[in-house]
Amino acid sequence: MYPNFNPYPPASSYIQEDMHDPYRPYYEQRIYEPYEGQIITAPANTRFWRRGTEVFLHSSAIDPSGREMLYIVYPIRRQNNVCSLRAVAISANEYRGMQRHGF
Repeated sequence: MYPNFNPYPPASSYIQEDMHDPYRPYYEQRIYEPYEGQIITAPANTRFWRRGTEVFLHSSAIDPSGREMLYIVYPIRRQNNVCSLRAVAISANEYRGMQRHGF
């Protein structure tokens, strides 16, 4: 006799992923994620190595300001052809040679 009318939709329709969560941004796009765990050739000179150096991309992550950060292991050649390894966290922009100057 009376229609089944509920003025309040089910709670499940209100459940949405918080797109503005500062700890898990929805726009997270890591360019170098497919190259994690691989040896890749550095495309630009940095303060750590020269262009063309083969480096090992250990991991990539997005920092709190939204920049992609790379954790890279790279070789250092010393005298008598002795080589050692170092690791550095570097922004993807600096890795590509697009670092900002000034400030």
